[in-house]
Amino acid sequence: MRNAVLLGGLLLGLSAARLNAGSVATLRDNPEASGKLTLNPSAIHVEGTTPADIDLTDVLAADFAETPFHFEYFSSAGDTASQAPDGWRGTQIGKASIAGSFSYANGTFTLKGEGEALESKEDQCYFAGRPWTGNGEWTARLLAPEGTPPGGTDTEGGLMLRESFDPSSVMFGIGLTGLAERPGQDQAFGWTCLRRKTGDVPDLGGLGSYFPVWFRLTRNGASVGASLSNDGKEWNVIDQDVVKMAEDTWIGLFLAKSGAKPFPVTMDHVSFSPPPCQTQVLPPGVLLRSGSFLAGYFNPLIIDLTQPDADGNFIRIFQNEKPVSIPPSKIAAIIMQPAKRSEIAAKSSQTGLIMKNGDATGIDSGGISGYGVNVSSVALGIVTYNRNEVRACVLHPMHAQSSDYEVRLKDGSSIRATGVSVDNGQIVINEISGITVEAAPEEIAQFRAGPAQVQTLLELPWHMTPPATAPANPDPATNAAPTPTATNPAPNSTPSVQCWQGNNQEQIMVAPEGTSVEFPVPGRFRALALRVALSPDSPPKAEAILRILADGKELLHSPVIVAGNQPRFVEFPLQYPETVTLEVNSFFPGTKVLLIDPVAIKENAAPTP
Repeated sequence: MRNAVLLGGLLLGLSAARLNAGSVATLRDNPEASGKLTLNPSAIHVEGTTPADIDLTDVLAADFAETPFHFEYFSSAGDTASQAPDGWRGTQIGKASIAGSFSYANGTFTLKGEGEALESKEDQCYFAGRPWTGNGEWTARLLAPEGTPPGGTDTEGGLMLRESFDPSSVMFGIGLTGLAERPGQDQAFGWTCLRRKTGDVPDLGGLGSYFPVWFRLTRNGASVGASLSNDGKEWNVIDQDVVKMAEDTWIGLFLAKSGAKPFPVTMDHVSFSPPPCQTQVLPPGVLLRSGSFLAGYFNPLIIDLTQPDADGNFIRIFQNEKPVSIPPSKIAAIIMQPAKRSEIAAKSSQTGLIMKNGDATGIDSGGISGYGVNVSSVALGIVTYNRNEVRACVLHPMHAQSSDYEVRLKDGSSIRATGVSVDNGQIVINEISGITVEAAPEEIAQFRAGPAQVQTLLELPWHMTPPATAPANPDPATNAAPTPTATNPAPNSTPSVQCWQGNNQEQIMVAPEGTSVEFPVPGRFRALALRVALSPDSPPKAEAILRILADGKELLHSPVIVAGNQPRFVEFPLQYPETVTLEVNSFFPGTKVLLIDPVAIKENAAPTP
């Protein structure tokens, strides 16, 4: 088919050199164009082997990343240490009288060093970590140190995300505040959450805990969070904040100690990975009734429902925190902490709060205000909730509208627009409900024709079929599932299917071998398209195939997908099925297949007049 839809797209058979050539624009009735893409007032300029200006009405999708997909975004999320510290770097941040160091053996990191802690505007600590781009989830277990002196120490150590090695760099971290012995008990400490928007002094916590203890940091756009666990399974979120931070960062372990004698800190179960189910989760921001989403926060948070057209100062993290005027009448929900779209939709019929524990509480027209959430209730009067207790404030039902264009930003925003133009070097996005959003060119992740032409499958209520009902370990030559035997038993457990937003906001589903994922396909669609690759933490010589079924009948299967190869593009026609199923099959246990940007292409995909 000529009109291949590629969200950051790649065509079947392209070489690795072509894959890294630059951004990609996919046209409605012409071959795709690759190279460096930039937005002009009414066109996308392609700076490649054949420079050209492409009118926006001729563009079906465009990806503005220099490298549309890279594997650095996915690391092992098992409960052993991540791969030996290739690419890791240890460095002293700020002043220290003793040189720090770190070592790695058998999955365990040991840090030695000092610094006058992290309670000032400039850090003084030893840091060991690796580069990271974009969203992620990072976990480490802190072990009880040996030989803690009586009376304790003022050692600090834990996990840290930071922009650079500059002592005043923006950073966010979680760690211990000090070690102490308690008679008849294990050694204990109090945790600290560290965060710096430029110039801020870190906020300290005071909750006690015992060794060993698990730390976790998460980042989703501008939202960062810290969690604590005793077993690595049940987690308590202890801090959540909005922090302006660059896409390119460093994630790693830190150690700080006042005094002359370095005191080692040991951590294991170090795991860096994308956060699960990221495509289904909204970061802090505002969900509009039109279906658009903007990442950021209200400052001040004053929502008066008796004045539906009053200006509300919404702050986007980029553009020097330039406010966007959003009146309450156009707001479906204010997202205080990361929340699932489905959770918001299920509870959008009544104005109220969605609490962190999943409970919902109604409010009347009194409104919401303050750093906490003050609610005016007929039954309870004025009730104040801490911001960390509230996941979302629902104001109106959402009635998603189709649009001519959709623009995705690198902070997680997804804006349905009637038009996109350029003014004084800024991208001006005319949101369909009348809100104007300005973005810098480097903020643009993807541009595409709106929902009238393309349906993102991960936004549908997909579900996984357990491997016991899916063909297991097929023969790639015949694509037939073998009969279970003692040496090749039928699967008896349900692997976890995850989804997340990867580099440049690509929507990626991770499906283990032996599973299948079923998508309902509403409406008349003429084709489905996606890219397929093996996850880098699959076995080194793994191979897999992807079977594609419509209403239970096989349409086709993919070529053999080989570990280490670049993603392959697959597009196939449809005859209006009710469901489409993607089955992941492999002889190699532990194989995981990445399903990248699966989309359905509507039959009426045609240029907007």
